[in-house]
Amino acid sequence: MAFKVTEVLPPVEWPVKLPEPTHGGKQKLHEVSFTFKQYRDEELKAAYKAKSKKAFLLDAIVGWSGFVDDDGKEITFSKEMLEQVISIGWVREAAFDAHTAMTLGIVEKN
Repeated sequence: MAFKVTEVLPPVEWPVKLPEPTHGGKQKLHEVSFTFKQYRDEELKAAYKAKSKKAFLLDAIVGWSGFVDDDGKEITFSKEMLEQVISIGWVREAAFDAHTAMTLGIVEKN
């Protein structure tokens, strides 16, 4: 298949495993997806340099799936909800690592 070169890189939905801490030093993995903006090298360098991880992710994440409320209903993506979610350290780190993997073309092996 041919590679299409475009001026604007399209957003990419990318799987993320969120490692929720549980009792006994264990983790419960939640499989979700974030839709990330793609950046060219210079844009990415500028974004990393100018922003905290949280601020970077508020810009880089443009959608999600797999997030539910207490009743099991899907939570609609919004920047306000995103800010709440990435205010959790282990979610923020997993999201940042996933964006880095997507940017570098690193695919998790089964």
